Amino acid sequence: MRLSVLFVGMWLVLLTIVSPAGEKEDLKWRTFNQGVNEAKKKQKKVLIDVYTDWCGWCKRMDVQTYADKSVASYLNEKYVVIKLNAESNKKLSYKGNEYTEAELSA
Repeated sequence: MRLSVLFVGMWLVLLTIVSPAGEKEDLKWRTFNQGVNEAKKKQKKVLIDVYTDWCGWCKRMDVQTYADKSVASYLNEKYVVIKLNAESNKKLSYKGNEYTEAELSA
């Protein structure tokens, strides 16, 4: 399986500026291992949102961009979305190796 990682950037922020926020549709966030397994089964791309608890832009993305119905609907349809805490020591398994979330995000 080829893991496609899309780093979400300013294009999503600009999308929310251009299109007014609609009704809310929740994104179906997965843990890393759940998301990778689901993407493999469903033959979908993976979007990994690498965040930290203190990151203001990360929080803004959650509130303004990911909460937008059109953005959430599109991402739920086309991607398996994963949240990855860049400072977490939570252990994950990928391709037979064990990593922390912080190691994977690096």
